[in-house]
Amino acid sequence: MNGMLGNKGGCAISLRFGADSLLFVTAHFHAHQNKVALRNQDYHAILDSLAIGGPAGGPTLERFSHVFWFGDLNYRINGNRDIVDVVLERGLFEVLLANDQLKMVQAKKQAFDGFEEGALDFPPTYKFDIGTDDYDTSSKARVPSWTDRILWWSGEPARGRVTCDAYTSASTVQTSDHRPVYGCFTVDLLDECDHLIPVKTSRSWRQLCTIL
Repeated sequence: MNGMLGNKGGCAISLRFGADSLLFVTAHFHAHQNKVALRNQDYHAILDSLAIGGPAGGPTLERFSHVFWFGDLNYRINGNRDIVDVVLERGLFEVLLANDQLKMVQAKKQAFDGFEEGALDFPPTYKFDIGTDDYDTSSKARVPSWTDRILWWSGEPARGRVTCDAYTSASTVQTSDHRPVYGCFTVDLLDECDHLIPVKTSRSWRQLCTIL
């Protein structure tokens, strides 16, 4: 996609419910601890190349009421493996969050500006020895990180109408070096007359579940 080869890139689908439009983007960004700039480039390249809801190259986000972006975004935690292991043992997630590359680029408005995320109160989801609860014991000793994320963005008229009901990882699924991450969201949608669609019509109209 857009000159990106191998298994890096993204794809998207859009839906319309009543007066609201929703965009879902899944992506796999560049790997490795020091490739933050390339991950930021991946975000912008995918966003700029999406010819959905309008021509490619335009302001993609503004075409939709809500945008959900999820996948292996590959942002890492800045830190020494030994120190990060100690921080994890003590459950000091706030220290890890302060050194999370995605949170840092968001603060600098380098990527995912305006996107929101549920609380990261579950352990980092990468990288595990397959079939175990042990973080990478290979010679590379990769720093545990929240590489797998779910974020959302809402346009100004729709701001505040998304609630994150659940955001966590499936810690018992050990078939990969990643732990799957899933989120459940309630979205208050408007009908064509800008009235909230009543819950009693069908909860499935209000609740979206995303699984990585």
